[in-house]
Amino acid sequence: MQPILYKKLNDKFSTQVKKAFEELDYQGYSIFNVGEINKDDFLKLSYSFGEVIPSGRNCELVDDIYTTYEMGNKTLPMHTDKSYWRIPPRFEILYVNGVENMEKGEITVGNLIGAFHNLSEEDQQTLLSYVSVYSAPFNRDQGSTQTHLVGVLDNEIAFFRYRLDIFDSSLPEIKRWIDNINDTIKYVSYKKGDILILDNWRHCAGRNDTVWHDGGYRHLYRSLII
Repeated sequence: MQPILYKKLNDKFSTQVKKAFEELDYQGYSIFNVGEINKDDFLKLSYSFGEVIPSGRNCELVDDIYTTYEMGNKTLPMHTDKSYWRIPPRFEILYVNGVENMEKGEITVGNLIGAFHNLSEEDQQTLLSYVSVYSAPFNRDQGSTQTHLVGVLDNEIAFFRYRLDIFDSSLPEIKRWIDNINDTIKYVSYKKGDILILDNWRHCAGRNDTVWHDGGYRHLYRSLII
């Protein structure tokens, strides 16, 4: 996929965007610092990676995500975003607009496709045939779909629907896959002004335990790309 660079931004960020595409290919995520930008410029930068789509019904193209001790998840299990959509978004882009008085809270990233290919052929075929009902979180739009764990387009593996609360953990093939994923997990720290881009089709992401101090918060902009 080639980047689509907007004229107002390409002089400043084109090198970083091109490098990000290269990193997405081999490690599933990319991070770079853009300093202070507003929501409009974040949206324009997001369009460098594909078509921006809203995260749900009646939603804007850019989400404001605030996390504090009282609000938002303190930890976030490994998952792929919008797994209950017919076709999940390809990329998730996060921009740290502000962060104060918090420790840890790193993004955790796991390699789904690498872990899949490290399974036996028999285990891979079991996962390819695995079907479950994927439902939206309780605070979302309540959508759901019954579909395969592994999405296939043009006879090639295209994406995964990774949700630990959906899988039957008694299946040894699932457990072996999860064990493989856990062996790939990386912890990605990021700070104010950072852009973090995740390949939502081939890698799962979450957040580790956060330590909050007085007035601690993190404010993110998020966009989804198809």
